[in-house]
Amino acid sequence: MGWRRLPTYSMPRGLIVVVGPGSDLLPRMVGQKLAPVWGQQLIVDQRAGGGGTIAQDIAAKSGAKVE
Repeated sequence: MGWRRLPTYSMPRGLIVVVGPGSDLLPRMVGQKLAPVWGQQLIVDQRAGGGGTIAQDIAAKSGAKVE
């Protein structure tokens, strides 16, 4: 089984983090490591509150395609 090339996207990718303030250190570190591999920026968006419903609403309205 060979490797396949990932599709490239014109917009930066986003990662929604559902934790309180200051707890997004690990996702930001992962984003810094993935950016050179993917060849594009990864934006970490911290959306705490509402037991995760705020982040779910933002993700649902983003129009992002899940693969």
